[in-house]
Amino acid sequence: MKMMVYISLFILLIATSCGSSGSNNSDSENKTATLAWNFTTQYDDMDIPHTTVVLMVDNKQTVVAENALGEFTVMDKSQYASYNIPENTLEACQGGWAGLVSFYIVVSENNKLVVKEGFTDEGIATPEFKNHITIN
Repeated sequence: MKMMVYISLFILLIATSCGSSGSNNSDSENKTATLAWNFTTQYDDMDIPHTTVVLMVDNKQTVVAENALGEFTVMDKSQYASYNIPENTLEACQGGWAGLVSFYIVVSENNKLVVKEGFTDEGIATPEFKNHITIN
């Protein structure tokens, strides 16, 4: 009977120590998180598209933008270099209207997901990305 208790405690100790590896655990969670964009576009009375941009992180919704101008699409990684999107970008989307193109990219920084925003317009050929929101 005592042997059974020791074996059970030993198994419990192994199971709990395998589950926590300190601060590196959240970094690996970000790297393996499932990311997906969700876009809801509505048109105003002048037929101008306004989109709510949502980032899904493991099925948890974060609204990235409301009333963003244009229809948005997920970007293929092969497009990143054309817009100077950093190589460490996990996901990216873009949407535009009347020459203005907005970009949202997701990167991992300091064990957190950071959504950055950039845009192109007349005279601005490549976007400069700035922090928009941080997701814990």
